[in-house]
Amino acid sequence: MSKVPKTVGPLNLLSLDGGGIRTVSQLVILNEIMKRVMQTKELNEMPKPCDYFHLIGGSGTGGIIAILLGRLRMTAEQALEKYIELMQEVFNQANHTLVPSKLGGSYKAEKMREVMERIVHSSGNGELMHQNHPRQLGRTFVCTLFLHNTRYVQRLRTYPMLKNDTIHSTIWEAAYATAALPWLFKPIGIEGFAKIKQSFIGAETNCSNPTKEVVEEAKEVFDAGCHVQLILSIGSGHPGPLSLPHRSIFPTGFKEELLRSLMNMSLDCERTADELAPAYKKIPNLYFRLNVTHGAGLVGFEEYQAVSELWTHTHSYLQDDKISKEVDTIVECLCNKQAKLQLSSLSVGSSIPESWTSTAPDSSAMECDSDTPNENF
Repeated sequence: MSKVPKTVGPLNLLSLDGGGIRTVSQLVILNEIMKRVMQTKELNEMPKPCDYFHLIGGSGTGGIIAILLGRLRMTAEQALEKYIELMQEVFNQANHTLVPSKLGGSYKAEKMREVMERIVHSSGNGELMHQNHPRQLGRTFVCTLFLHNTRYVQRLRTYPMLKNDTIHSTIWEAAYATAALPWLFKPIGIEGFAKIKQSFIGAETNCSNPTKEVVEEAKEVFDAGCHVQLILSIGSGHPGPLSLPHRSIFPTGFKEELLRSLMNMSLDCERTADELAPAYKKIPNLYFRLNVTHGAGLVGFEEYQAVSELWTHTHSYLQDDKISKEVDTIVECLCNKQAKLQLSSLSVGSSIPESWTSTAPDSSAMECDSDTPNENF
């Protein structure tokens, strides 16, 4: 399959961090954004993020949320209900493994499969991650890693790609693969080319904040002539230092390179955010990073009982005048068309070229020609 040819735009991109139960805050933030969209557009029902974002990418538990919002087409509130249900059952003490298997993991994989399959079945949106006729909006991918080669982040997608697209998973497999940190779950084997099984683990050790992956993926999916309107990155609270369990929990023969990565890991979401902010500072209202600054980061990765606490911290964060104004600007972007930068000029590793100007393209340039115009934009 070739790139999406000159799709109607401008493009809105959404990135969701990992962070365990703390990613509850992402859905509280998104619910507030979509509620304001509903008020602005005078809609009769709560809009879905998948109808406003062209590409949604997530890592770890942020990947699970991306699937709920994008592939299963839920509202933020519906996704929050299902996510809490999943966390309560998976991280329940009854599902804890006192003696991890030689493959690693302190929680039983079967429970993750059982709950995710139930959620997928109740949605009525099919069982496969890939969609035969993907919509122009709501394309979704999650980040994961090959167990035996962690050099590159792998992307499990809801849409076909021309290059490096050999793994076609079910929805529950993709959700498990993105969340399978070695000290939580054993790796998962997913069939790919010629029915060869590849083992996957979660990508948060390499990619806690997948915003760079989202931008790079947009360049692969959409025509270079398309324009970008919004890049929204949502965190799961400023994290404290991560305390890793004893090395005995890791599988026998575990790759030393990954073990070193794990032992040195502190969730690097804000470092990625700090790298991206200067790159986009010349373009007003292109890039936004929303991340609860107080309280949420202190909640443990698996503390599903802390949902009420997380809601409180997030609600307080959204009441801050500066943050509320940022949310209003994001809503304005989602409700209106304003092309800000050509996709081909979008960078993840350096600043926007000095030659860039803030002059918006004319109305004909704001939309890329499409054989099938999108009714929402």
